[in-house]
Amino acid sequence: MEKNYRIDKNLIKKIKFPIILISFCYLLGIIVYNKLPFFVPTSWDLEGRINAYLPKNIALTFLPTISLILLLIFIFLPFLDPLRKNYTKFFDTYFAIVNMIIFISCFMHIIMIFVIFTQLNKLIPKVSYIFTSITYLTIGNFFPRIKRNWFIGVGSPWTMINEDIWNKTQRFAGFLIFFFGFIFFFFIFFKIPDIFLSVDWAFIILILSYLYSIFIFLKFRKNSNEFSFKNKKEIFISLIFVLTHLPFWYLFL
Repeated sequence: MEKNYRIDKNLIKKIKFPIILISFCYLLGIIVYNKLPFFVPTSWDLEGRINAYLPKNIALTFLPTISLILLLIFIFLPFLDPLRKNYTKFFDTYFAIVNMIIFISCFMHIIMIFVIFTQLNKLIPKVSYIFTSITYLTIGNFFPRIKRNWFIGVGSPWTMINEDIWNKTQRFAGFLIFFFGFIFFFFIFFKIPDIFLSVDWAFIILILSYLYSIFIFLKFRKNSNEFSFKNKKEIFISLIFVLTHLPFWYLFL
């Protein structure tokens, strides 16, 4: 009998690292609080120019708090998933992605504090490329291991209808994400073309993956009539399935 996703000792072990990291970020904020002016820079463009300031109490708690909220969301999200049992099939992968996201959020906080103190604003472009590359390479590597669920991955009406279509689509999306991560790696050493920055590559990857899922669906359907929606209710559910996956792409890629 398949086990359901649940909060247990194994899960606690998986989230120890992000909990320690978030706690460290809060502690770091407390240590440096009195050494900072009331307003501190919190955002820089890719040339290293400051383009936003915030009061230090907000600046020193915003990213750690967002990280904590995200961690809690990811812990409890599977309980809302109709395919909750599948999380046990990619449990390690799921929390590897979660830990990666929390790590990036917390490390951005640490870098922000470092740049505020050192005024080494020109570090920002390099750090931005490094983290974009790491994010894409890591998530792209894990994507093929994601099993069918309602919240992460490429959720289209056609990936919902069949597990093989889901698996092939996630492999394709993973390849594209990894490929763009590889490209961003080179921008650490060379100037990034402006046209490259003007494109939302996550959106492009998502659209290409959707089209690929349609292609696989049509290919499978030639051999079997089972690959079709049986009624309007299934079509409606599939559209909800699509909508629940979009926040993942908007927020993390």
